[in-house]
Amino acid sequence: GEAGRVIAVDVDPARLEIARAVGATDAVDARAADVPAAVRALTGGDGAHAVVECTGIPSGPPTAAAAARRGGTVVVVGLQTAPVELDLLDRALREVDLRTSLAHVLAEDLEPALRRLAETDLAATVIDRVIGLDRLVPDGLEALADGRVHGKIVVDPSR
Repeated sequence: GEAGRVIAVDVDPARLEIARAVGATDAVDARAADVPAAVRALTGGDGAHAVVECTGIPSGPPTAAAAARRGGTVVVVGLQTAPVELDLLDRALREVDLRTSLAHVLAEDLEPALRRLAETDLAATVIDRVIGLDRLVPDGLEALADGRVHGKIVVDPSR
């Protein structure tokens, strides 16, 4: 079934606006809010049924687990480069399931993703810029490192 409430959490207001444009019903600025408390406030005190953690920052999985409701599920997609400490007692007492994913299975996910991009205006909403290969460093990598990118970058070698 469809999700009734989708809460986007980010530190970038522009990305939160993109999330709203593609269907998020609520947006939480993680710089200005206690994320688990904000999620509980938006869910009548319960927390989220499912939390997808995509940041890869060390505080992401513990924050995601704290935002999940009793019996909820946390899917960690953001890749962690070092071990992360989790309160497993709390996870067990609240029966929060923890799962991991690499985000997609190419053979299954690519075709429907491309179809959705072709049949909707999603690409125009989520693409920040299209650049030529010769602009990869200044307009791609440096822009990402400097926080000047608020969506996806497409590299078009024909440009």
